[in-house]
Amino acid sequence: MHIALILGIGVVCQVVAVIGFGGVPHATWQLSEIKATPITTYNQQVHLLDGWIANLIARTQRDPRSWLALESLADTYRERALFTGTSLDLTRAEDAMTQSFTVAGPGAGPYLSRARLHATLHRFSAAEADLNLAEGEISLDVRDAAGIAALRATIAYQNGHYALAFAAWERSLALFPTPSTYVALADALASTGESLAAAELLLRARLLTNEHDPRTAAWVTVQQGIFEMERGRWDEAAAL
Repeated sequence: MHIALILGIGVVCQVVAVIGFGGVPHATWQLSEIKATPITTYNQQVHLLDGWIANLIARTQRDPRSWLALESLADTYRERALFTGTSLDLTRAEDAMTQSFTVAGPGAGPYLSRARLHATLHRFSAAEADLNLAEGEISLDVRDAAGIAALRATIAYQNGHYALAFAAWERSLALFPTPSTYVALADALASTGESLAAAELLLRARLLTNEHDPRTAAWVTVQQGIFEMERGRWDEAAAL
């Protein structure tokens, strides 16, 4: 199953968290905007992300010494790139992330956010190095710990260390289950012939989505469709 993973602390935490998709900054004005604006179309989601970016750019201009604002800007550009497929947004994300570390100074900076960006760009060695720094520098809450475990699982899987990958995914799900982690583990199980287990995990991912997050629900449903297509269940795949 060829599923495009959204790397972050999970899809629920991407738009409401995408990402994994973890991706979207957690400012209170953003959370209120999510509640006030029902997102039902692609254009509405892009408009919402553009609004976040404009506000964050204004924030960095008001306070150019805030590396946290630059980190949030980088995260949101990465989120937009994952959603739209626009490579320019990844370049902008890298620029903002570089500025964030410059402002933070030696020995400081948003290591976890940079690890997610590296992973998005398939720079897995660089991502792992930043994860090591993040674990040593910051006090992790349960979502961050789960996100790090999920990201380590992806890196291990890409490097062919399957036992380590499966153990890390299970650890992530035990800490804080998200749709993206369930989908990632389902993808890995499907590729090793564990179709029934993969189908169960995809169902769990679907059950974790809700009406306030239609993008995640749509994304998970597409992954289920791909899974059914690769099992030769064409009618079920088309319906999904």
